Amino acid sequence: MEDVLIPWKNVVYCQKDAHIKAIAALFLHQKVGCIVVCSKKQPVGIITKTDMLVPILKPTICFAYQIMNSNLIFVEKSDEIASVCSIMLERKIHHVLVREEGRVVGLVSSTDILTHIVKQDESENQAFYVQLAEGKRKMGSQWDAILQDEDYDIWLSKI
Repeated sequence: MEDVLIPWKNVVYCQKDAHIKAIAALFLHQKVGCIVVCSKKQPVGIITKTDMLVPILKPTICFAYQIMNSNLIFVEKSDEIASVCSIMLERKIHHVLVREEGRVVGLVSSTDILTHIVKQDESENQAFYVQLAEGKRKMGSQWDAILQDEDYDIWLSKI
């Protein structure tokens, strides 16, 4: 979880009585997918970019507490990324708050998880290409013959 966790000190938040215009400015300047709504330094809601469409349809809505989702979903810092993904998919959400020993320690987003997976894949792919290059170096002139062979996948597995 540590690889995808946004530490609480870096989470963008606002107060319950924050005005919609101030929240919109936070979204623009901080380039985040959600803003956590706090009261007395404790999270009480979350606002996503989608939630920001509500005031367009209902111009009388002006404050964070009017558009926030107060049904916060928490996961434990010790949870596996796969289980966090399952919760997000099941609940159709993109952000969860993370707790450790009952204290909120951060936030995880689906974007952070995807970024982590892509970086992990790139790292594994890079290792594969290094192995491939080493195999090519060892095999020398046989390499071209292997690539023209219909069973080159079998040859690659031997590298």
